[in-house]
Amino acid sequence: SATVPSTATFNYTGLVVIYTVPIGVTSLTIDAKGAQGGGFGNYGSYGGLGADIKGTVSVTPGDILNVIVGQQGVVGNGGSNGGGGGGSFVWNTNGNILLIAAGAGGGVGYQPSSYANGGDGSATQTPTSGTGAGSGIGGTSGNGGAGGDTLNYFTGYPGTGGAGAGWFSDGGN
Repeated sequence: SATVPSTATFNYTGLVVIYTVPIGVTSLTIDAKGAQGGGFGNYGSYGGLGADIKGTVSVTPGDILNVIVGQQGVVGNGGSNGGGGGGSFVWNTNGNILLIAAGAGGGVGYQPSSYANGGDGSATQTPTSGTGAGSGIGGTSGNGGAGGDTLNYFTGYPGTGGAGAGWFSDGGN
């Protein structure tokens, strides 16, 4: 008889990776991590951390699972804020059922003379809003978070980093 591997690890590739459930396997424990948002190294500011979601799901041998791993958001430079990270997702193509989703962290946002760390991805159904005045709200119902206000010296709102992505849509700019 064939030995069933005890673990499989998937890293960011930019593509959907296909995993076929081996014979004899009826449940899987999945540990999904959303990607970190982009930081801004010159000011020591960091993108928000992605959520870490772990759960056990029932599967049937031969089921085909699609796996996508989010990528870290773009690191900001002198003229831009950090980008939001990408979410990580696993879904069963048999019925197109989402098995697990891990939201991504938000990118660094500019505040006059500094950069605010990005907001962490939520590990619950309650979204995490961006950091700082004028920041966008976190995503809900599988959608990416909203972009915040742009830098406006008249209102005092700073520019904000990109929001983390969701299952159905990218994060706002």
